[in-house]
Amino acid sequence: MTDDAEPFVPLYVAPGHVGTPDLELRFPVEYADEILSLLDEHDISHSTAMELSAGADLAIETVRVLATPAGLTALAAVIHAVVRRNAKKKFRLRRNGLEVQADGYSAAEVSALLTQVAEEKKDLDKRIKKQLGYDVEDV
Repeated sequence: MTDDAEPFVPLYVAPGHVGTPDLELRFPVEYADEILSLLDEHDISHSTAMELSAGADLAIETVRVLATPAGLTALAAVIHAVVRRNAKKKFRLRRNGLEVQADGYSAAEVSALLTQVAEEKKDLDKRIKKQLGYDVEDV
């Protein structure tokens, strides 16, 4: 029996907290210095988040990229740079269950995936606010 699964480096993007212009970026801890440096270089506001569960092996960085039109493009450039700098490794980019092989993707293709996450976050925020009794047209 052979194992067809190649080792990969996970990069996960998910909606941030409801009502914020944030996304969550999850990545292996050993990439933290590189990714945090790239976030700073691209002027992306970010903060380290904490997950209270046993066995969490990924760092979580809350990235404020939905507050400005260029935010998603900047985050796409960060992800693209990490993948390009580590060309000998396989990267998987996951957004809400959809997983793609990120190496070989252009920054524009990564940006398109992030735009989908932003739309999903917008819809999720509206659903949750509606459940809480807010007038979602004002949100």
